[in-house]
Amino acid sequence: MRRLDLEAGTNSDGKVTFAGLPDRVQRPPLAFHGSKDEYEGVAAFDPATECQGKRDITLAGSKAPDGH
Repeated sequence: MRRLDLEAGTNSDGKVTFAGLPDRVQRPPLAFHGSKDEYEGVAAFDPATECQGKRDITLAGSKAPDGH
């Protein structure tokens, strides 16, 4: 797994915009993981097929009780 150097900013609604995404990735799609307390979710994006992808991440209670 390789992490990218990205910038992210949120608006007043809590929506995130990423800057610095590559035009091409070696093994698409990119996976974005979001979490809040005991909830987590994942969204995928392939920059080769979409110029500006918009995704919602639905958070579900799937973390283990010990946080792992």
